[in-house]
Amino acid sequence: MRYSILVMFIAGMVLGAASLTSDAGQQKGAGAQDRTQDQTHVQQQAKDRLHDKERIQQQEGVKLADEEIYGHTLMSPEELNQYRERLRLAKTEEERIRVEAQHREEMQKRAQALNIKIEDAE
Repeated sequence: MRYSILVMFIAGMVLGAASLTSDAGQQKGAGAQDRTQDQTHVQQQAKDRLHDKERIQQQEGVKLADEEIYGHTLMSPEELNQYRERLRLAKTEEERIRVEAQHREEMQKRAQALNIKIEDAE
């Protein structure tokens, strides 16, 4: 009887140890997968931050001083802000160039209607 209890006890220990080893192996594999996912997530966050930084820098680059805007003396503060906003919202360089060309043409027409040269108004 004692021998049977001892054998059962040892068998239980062996099975328990085997189970722990198996669980540890599975957890180790899951841990490696979690670390890989975490690294991928961190890399994506870094890319997102860089993209956001570039977008902000691009938007800030559109903040022109009044003196840098063609025909600024012929414009109200509200018009200056609207023009800056149109430039900021331009999605491509080509669109930005179109906005600038349209603005230049409008200012030339305004100056002509006032019978002045823009260079004189600057």
